[in-house]
Amino acid sequence: QVYDGPNTLFVNQRFLEALGYPRERFEAAGFFASIVRTEDRIEMLKRYERRSRGGPADCAFDIRLMSVDSRQVDIRFSVVPVDWNGRRS
Repeated sequence: QVYDGPNTLFVNQRFLEALGYPRERFEAAGFFASIVRTEDRIEMLKRYERRSRGGPADCAFDIRLMSVDSRQVDIRFSVVPVDWNGRRS
């Protein structure tokens, strides 16, 4: 996946298959955050804020997401900055 703040720029096919949502759902602002378990969402936002300020933040971490059929899906995220359409994401 590629994110620019709260906006989802790209979602890979395997991620979609694991969760069962159509790609279009991830285009809606805030949708991704809405399927992250509350405890994980808080930690994810803290990491994002630290990284945005140039501080230390884990590059790889696990989060729990809710699938379309209400199953918990554990996902390992690896976060690195990338250039996407001429912008840093």
